[in-house]
Amino acid sequence: MARVSAQFFWKNMHKDITAFVQQCMVCQQAKTSTTLPAGLLQPLPIPHQIWEDITMDFIVGLPPSEGFTVILVIVDRLSKYAHFALLKSDFNSKKVA
Repeated sequence: MARVSAQFFWKNMHKDITAFVQQCMVCQQAKTSTTLPAGLLQPLPIPHQIWEDITMDFIVGLPPSEGFTVILVIVDRLSKYAHFALLKSDFNSKKVA
């Protein structure tokens, strides 16, 4: 923008330049990253016995089934054995003031 405006001016110049850069494939591929490098990735240690190290996650946004709308997933990292727990979500029943 600064380089173009040093030599040229027209009405809605900023809007036109922004639209051109957004549509230009070379401009999009040449953008520099604004995040710090991730550094060295370290693998997670291997557990020595089952249920020593677990992961948990929620599956949400499901249609209601007998009042249950959420599934809690618990997985043992060593054996990959999983437990699934049905949960009721009270989020939809609360009204926002």
